[in-house]
Amino acid sequence: NGAIHGIIHVLLLSMTAHLTKQLGMAPGGEFRTAFREAQKVPGCNLVLGDRPVGITLKRAINSLSTWKKIRLAWSLLTSKDKITNEDVEKCMEQDVLEKLLLEMSDQYPELSRVFVTERDQFLVYSLRKYA
Repeated sequence: NGAIHGIIHVLLLSMTAHLTKQLGMAPGGEFRTAFREAQKVPGCNLVLGDRPVGITLKRAINSLSTWKKIRLAWSLLTSKDKITNEDVEKCMEQDVLEKLLLEMSDQYPELSRVFVTERDQFLVYSLRKYA
């Protein structure tokens, strides 16, 4: 089970690195943009309130049964879909994001709980803490 966990963790990180390289994006680019924008506003404090990605990935992988971990690993290994800049732009539309999250929650409800529900709760906690 530990080996499967490690493989999925590496596959998810590798997939993220590949996608950001393919799209010409830098990982964490949204945080650099937030920092630059916060500097423009006098007295503005920037709160990095998201949960560390390592913790989120660990919780997500641990939420899956062994069978679902194997299924997810296989899916990540065999996925050959190219993602274009146009695909990313489409994902920025609210209805497309909702559709993707719904599809993910149908197949892997545990991942949806960790990546969406828990992460939202963590962000709310962070915002309240620094408000």
